[in-house]
Amino acid sequence: WGVDDTRYTEPVTTTLAGDGERRVSSWSHVPIDVSDPRLDGDVVLVETLDDYPGVRYAVTDLRLETTEGAWQAEPVAGILDEGGSGDLGGTIWVGEGAYEGMRLIAEISFGGFGFNLDGYIIESDSPPGTEAVTAIE
Repeated sequence: WGVDDTRYTEPVTTTLAGDGERRVSSWSHVPIDVSDPRLDGDVVLVETLDDYPGVRYAVTDLRLETTEGAWQAEPVAGILDEGGSGDLGGTIWVGEGAYEGMRLIAEISFGGFGFNLDGYIIESDSPPGTEAVTAIE
């Protein structure tokens, strides 16, 4: 991060019960370097960060926009250390435009003002585990 055209909004802060504080921040046009051209684009990130004494909890919405389409991630949550680093685990991204019918299954880890995205693109109309389950009678 730190690229000139990255746009950051100052966080909106509110007080939470139990000596907590919530900050909502957003970044747009965050360029990333990737090995797969289907992911070569700009990231839009909105982060809700709840700070309580001894724990920092983040819920992050991510969208990656390319010239051919976009990838929309399901919201991801995780516990971060005081420096803002942590692992948000696995995420499912839904393809749009030229990527319709594709899913990106990836792990995200954050560190400071950057993140790593490692995963696979699969052709699927639904992410793993979303098929209906028949109730046992």
